[in-house]
Amino acid sequence: LTSVIIPDSVVALGLSVFESCDNLEKVELDNNIISESAFEGCVNLSIVVIGNKVTMIDYKAFYYCSSLTSITFEGTVEEWNAIEKGTAWNSGVPATEVVCKDGNVAL
Repeated sequence: LTSVIIPDSVVALGLSVFESCDNLEKVELDNNIISESAFEGCVNLSIVVIGNKVTMIDYKAFYYCSSLTSITFEGTVEEWNAIEKGTAWNSGVPATEVVCKDGNVAL
C-alpha cells in the first residue's frame, strides 16, 4: 500500500489506523476527524492532501512522518486556521507550510 484515498463518507479514522505503515507515500482524505496517531511513524509518507471538511487533526496524527514535505489543504487559510489541532500533530515533520487554495500557512 503506497497510496490511499479516504472518501468523505468516512467521518473519522480509527486510533493509529495507519501507524508505522512504512510503504505509505501519499494520503488524500476529506473526513471530519484525523484521529490520534492515525499516520504516526509513516516514515515514507511525503504527500498529504486534506479536504476542507476536516474539523480536527488529533494528537500525534502525523507524528514523525519524517518524509512529509508536502501538505495541501483544499480550503482557505481561514478554514485551515479554524481546524482544531492536537498537541504534536506534526512533530518530526519536515514540512514548513500548508498550501491552501488562497495562500500558505507556516507551520
